[in-house]
Amino acid sequence: MSAAGDPGRPGGLRRFRTGDPVSLAIGLWPVLEALHHRPDDVEHVAWHPDLAPAVRARLLAAARAASVPADEDAATVARARRAGTALVVAHVRRPDDVLDDDRDHVVLLQPAHAGNVGAALRTALGFGLRDMALVGGRVDPWSPHVLRASQGAAFAVRHRAWGTWAGYRAAHPRHAVVAVTTPAPDAVP
Repeated sequence: MSAAGDPGRPGGLRRFRTGDPVSLAIGLWPVLEALHHRPDDVEHVAWHPDLAPAVRARLLAAARAASVPADEDAATVARARRAGTALVVAHVRRPDDVLDDDRDHVVLLQPAHAGNVGAALRTALGFGLRDMALVGGRVDPWSPHVLRASQGAAFAVRHRAWGTWAGYRAAHPRHAVVAVTTPAPDAVP
């Protein structure tokens, strides 16, 4: 993505920063899930020439069905994956998710690790929960690390971050809250 934020321009990939309007889905499953669940938010798909022909055909069919441009671009994929082995990346716009007040919410308090947030998104989806609030913490739920760790579940779950518990409760006052926590070994009960 270019400094101007245009993923369609050659050589235009830049490092994701918290709050950026566009993120990267890295890996085949996250990209396929983005194309399936949020096709209007996917701007562009790039694949590496090492992608197997049958997998490439599946990817291109999904991109065509979503009306998303897809190109072979080894350089963009290599820059996006850094040390990883992913052969597919997609530029995905950050939606402004609104959590459904008629459904249960999973609430993560002060999440600190992108991999854990991705795992929580996968778990929530596995239990049929489609709404997640992240309260406090320092993890951007749209970082490429979260999207990759979620294996695409991030695109099937509405999720939104709040800076404070009071902010979340003000937005969703009707929700009863059940908290499950494991105290630190030195915590006072």
